[in-house]
Amino acid sequence: MDFINNFSSIDGGFNFRYYINKSLYINVYSYAIAENYNANSYMYNYRGAMDYTNKRNFNIINFVYHRRILQFTLNHGTNIERNNLIFGNLDILQNTRNHYTSLDTKISIGNMLQLQAGMAHDYGHSNFDCTFPWFIFAVNPNDSSYSFSTSDNNHMLEAYAYGKLNIHRFHIGLGARKNIPIQGQPNTISTQLSGKFNINSHHSILITGGLYHGYTYPNHTIMSYKPVASKQASIEYLLHKPQHSLNIAAYHKTEDMPIYYNTHSQQLDTRISINGIEIGGEAILNNNFSLTGSYTYLHSYSKNDIETFETSNSLNYLIKCGLSYWNNRIINASMNIATRHGLRYTPIIGSEYSTSANSLRPTYGPTNSARLGNYTCIDLMLNRIFSLKSTSIIAFLNITNILNTNNTAGWMYNTDYSEATAWLYQKRTIYLGTTFSLK
Repeated sequence: MDFINNFSSIDGGFNFRYYINKSLYINVYSYAIAENYNANSYMYNYRGAMDYTNKRNFNIINFVYHRRILQFTLNHGTNIERNNLIFGNLDILQNTRNHYTSLDTKISIGNMLQLQAGMAHDYGHSNFDCTFPWFIFAVNPNDSSYSFSTSDNNHMLEAYAYGKLNIHRFHIGLGARKNIPIQGQPNTISTQLSGKFNINSHHSILITGGLYHGYTYPNHTIMSYKPVASKQASIEYLLHKPQHSLNIAAYHKTEDMPIYYNTHSQQLDTRISINGIEIGGEAILNNNFSLTGSYTYLHSYSKNDIETFETSNSLNYLIKCGLSYWNNRIINASMNIATRHGLRYTPIIGSEYSTSANSLRPTYGPTNSARLGNYTCIDLMLNRIFSLKSTSIIAFLNITNILNTNNTAGWMYNTDYSEATAWLYQKRTIYLGTTFSLK
């Protein structure tokens, strides 16, 4: 954490619920936060201080009517956000506001059948006032830049329905969302299907599938709302017994979305294909100890109009193990270990001088053709509960990366790209604190 020069955060919120009668209540939630952050960072061959500020206000109001098997809910939410990033000759000011409204109806017929239907409208507006480098690789404060403003908005109006049927050992869920096109939007239908079969009280199989449509959230690389879509399917076996449990899952997913590539200096429509296997379980050793573990294999690749390549998080293994001890009279403790393949990245193999930019342009190797070093981290968490007359106090100690391992997150380059220095994930960090709860 040596790169952090200053950080501060102030936030607060409240939740209020008022019952008009036994069947109708209003719930109001409001939250606000202000963050300031200054740290040393890097981009291409420039290193310097980065300033970031963020202010956000988030509000939700719910009107809920519930009577026997029927429930009506009217929801409205607003989100107003302003953030500013300054680094080198970059200055990005983004103002965003979102409004979400939905009317929802639920009918429950015992535990056998649940039906849900409604309408939802999601409106977003983003405005950018920016200063950008003329040449993407020339971000030194003295390099040439230009300023511009742009904005975009998006309406997403949808009708949806969902049903869940429970018959003995079978549990089936089916849902669909149909958009009502606004501003020339394409017609889309999102669907979701899930089925669970309980072989007996300890063994079950879960099958799910879905097709989803949505839009990107504007950011400094893609400053507009763009359509995105995904398809996914999975099958999972679950074993659950009082002293141990086991999950084995396989899944496939494809995502279609626009991505901005620094190596090509352009935005390209991209399809990402993901295939994975996960195995996880837990064993209760005795009244005080439990052991958890999981293994994940992930093969993922991207395809655009220019090339096909493995994504950065395509991993041969991700292993997590944890040992927990709990005894409220003494202490609760857990130790967790995570290790995985290093992420893939695109190496910079040299540079060439650009006369128009008056700066060195990096030259790249094949996309994601190199791997960072393998990642390993061990964390320890301790807490103790103290109960007083009207107050409960939890004291905690968390130590992240106990062994102070050097795990590489990326590479920083010198001015002519001839030398690289490792940019590390978080080193050993100690958190101490208490929480108070009034009874």
